Amino acid sequence: MGLSDELPARLGSTPFRVKGHVYQKMLANVEETLEGGLERLLERIANADVREFYRQRFLAGTWYDALPMAPFSHAHARLTGVPMHPFFRERGRIIAANDVPGVYRALLKLFSPEMLVGRLPRVATFYFSFGGATAEPTEAGRARTTVHGLPFTLAPMLAGVVEGFIAEALSQCGAKNVQVRTLDVLYDGGIVATVPTATVRHESSWSTR
Repeated sequence: MGLSDELPARLGSTPFRVKGHVYQKMLANVEETLEGGLERLLERIANADVREFYRQRFLAGTWYDALPMAPFSHAHARLTGVPMHPFFRERGRIIAANDVPGVYRALLKLFSPEMLVGRLPRVATFYFSFGGATAEPTEAGRARTTVHGLPFTLAPMLAGVVEGFIAEALSQCGAKNVQVRTLDVLYDGGIVATVPTATVRHESSWSTR
């Protein structure tokens, strides 16, 4: 599945939403990592509606259209010179490093890595109004997770984000030698508000010694 900067539907016309907290983090990261900041990045986005969308003030608890995340994140990765998947994985790691110790502190205290990994994909989707997640242990210290119902233009990006999120959260839970890899990103045959949907699968492994 390739990456696309085009929105698959008119801005605001689909039910795919993301918390403003995510957009706040994205904008802050742009200012930290890119000379020229937001305005330099917006120069690389052809869609005028998307450029205007990013000039608004985002409120942490408010829901916003998620589809503009794709062209924005793709432009950010290109301008920093980092390949797309490692770039998205690092964004997921940063979110987990900032959010998990505070919001999910109880999970880290109560759950072993085996218990935690079964809940992490769903935790990652709490930021979004769409998508479901399942996890299945395959053997000791190993699990396979699936996130489905993702708009197809966001699926490659979210594959990396969820990968980095899981890896960082497992490490914070005390897991050692953590490895998380994306198995595949595939169209799943669904359509929501004219937008095809996709499924992402990951495999995680770790040790406790």
